[in-house]
Parts: sequence; C-alpha cells; structure tokens
Amino acid sequence: MSRIAKVPVVIPNGVEVQLTDGGTCIKVKGPKGEMTKKFASVVKVVSADGKLTFEKTENSNFGKMMLGTISSIVRSMVKGVHEGFEKKLNILGVGYGFTVKGQELTVACGYSSDVIFQLPKEVKAVAVKTALTLTSFDKEILGKTAAEIRALRPPEPYKGKGIRYDGEIVRKKAGKSAAGAGDAK
Repeated sequence: MSRIAKVPVVIPNGVEVQLTDGGTCIKVKGPKGEMTKKFASVVKVVSADGKLTFEKTENSNFGKMMLGTISSIVRSMVKGVHEGFEKKLNILGVGYGFTVKGQELTVACGYSSDVIFQLPKEVKAVAVKTALTLTSFDKEILGKTAAEIRALRPPEPYKGKGIRYDGEIVRKKAGKSAAGAGDAK
C-alpha cells in the first residue's frame, strides 16, 4: 500500500465532502470554492468519522499506482477549498511588467505589443509592477496557468530577462565575448 494513502485525509471544519458512484466520484465544497472529480474504479474513497480513507478494489499494479495518486489528489482538493494555493511569478527586464484588469492579464515582455492573457475564472491575480501573485482553490489549473504565463517569455541564460517563478534560479552563460577574450594575441 502507498505510504501517502495510509494516512487518512482529515476533513476540516467548513468543508463538505460528498461521495457518489460507490466512492469513485467525490465532490468537495468549502469557503474558497467547489470541486468535483471522478476517479478510476480501482480505488474507493471511504468517509468515516470526519476522515477520508482509500481502499483498492482490485489487486493489480494499476490499483497500487492509483491508490497514492488519488489520495494525493483528494488531499489537494480538500486543502484547496479550505486554504487555497498560491504561485508567484517575477518578470525581469527593462520596461517589462504585469497589469491586471478583472480576468485579463496584460504582460509587457519586450514584444512589439503587449501580450493579453485571459485568466481562467478559478484563478485570481494581483500584480505589483514586476511581481504577479496567482491564487486559486484548484492546484491543477493554477499550475497550468502559471506555466502558460511563464512560457510567454521564459528566462534567457545570457542576460536573465524573462518571466520566472519566485525563487527560481537561472544560471547565466558567459556569451561569445567572454569566451574568446583570452585568445587575442
């Protein structure tokens, strides 16, 4: 049995969990939002005493793999609707910046015109000049949105300009002029 699946998920106050289809479909509702997911029938989710536990319905390799995966996804769903998730992005470059109006993110990142990015309805954004904070109750959508924004102008290795995750380290390369500096006679 998966080590992650052995630990039951405690349902916090203010979070409602509904199980349907014999424990293969779960609906989680909390103060931050509401999520529904349907899983493969090889794993069954059981609710008892304010805790969620996970059981294999068939003894196969696929059942073993899905046990840990589904428990991790359900754990993220419960945490997301209760506390929420957050990703931070920074942009580096002269004239680069973020602007947010409603669900529309405008990114100035060195192209001839600014890039307009439509945020999903589940994601909220706050921009302060060169810093962008994304929050959501859905970890999957949040990660996908952050990756799509970063892909607009990934950090380049020579000057370090571009969009990066907060805390991401970009190794800089020397470039042509530094490589041939010792060759002059």
